[in-house]
Amino acid sequence: MLTENDVFAELKRRADTGNLKPNEPLFKGDTSPLDPGAFSEVESTLGHRLPPLLFRIYSQIQNGGFGDSYGFLGLIGGPKNEDKLDAIGLWKAYCEPDPKDEFWKWPKHLLPIGHLGCAMYHCVDCTTTTGTIVLFEPNAHEDDEPWDDAFFTFCPSLAAYFDVWLRGDDLWEKFSPQPMA
Repeated sequence: MLTENDVFAELKRRADTGNLKPNEPLFKGDTSPLDPGAFSEVESTLGHRLPPLLFRIYSQIQNGGFGDSYGFLGLIGGPKNEDKLDAIGLWKAYCEPDPKDEFWKWPKHLLPIGHLGCAMYHCVDCTTTTGTIVLFEPNAHEDDEPWDDAFFTFCPSLAAYFDVWLRGDDLWEKFSPQPMA
């Protein structure tokens, strides 16, 4: 398995050669790396520090626009979803209560970042330094029930995610989403 430094180097190499893209390019935006000063605002908003590899990627390589399916959203600006939300905008929207659903409550430590389509996202658990990936899959959720059935541990780390993705292997064949404990 690639180390975090190996993942960073390969992502950087691909970005430098213009080959760092999502599997299914759909959403566009400026993917220029974010100024490191922007991260103070991001981390203050989230109430958590970003995992170090995610910080390095967004500050030194590019602000989204790469990864599985439609790719990672921009953290601030950059590629946005179909609702014109970047990762922080989507996180803020998800953190709002839903007056029509008493059970809706977004886990504030999860940053929805990898856009999979059909309202599904790969989220980074910001309480982990390795960036555990959690799948948010709301489509099978049972109405009038807690939302626990929509969150699954997907991948142990960002490095493991990118190790598989950079090789061109299918993340869904490598990792089996597991209900969160």
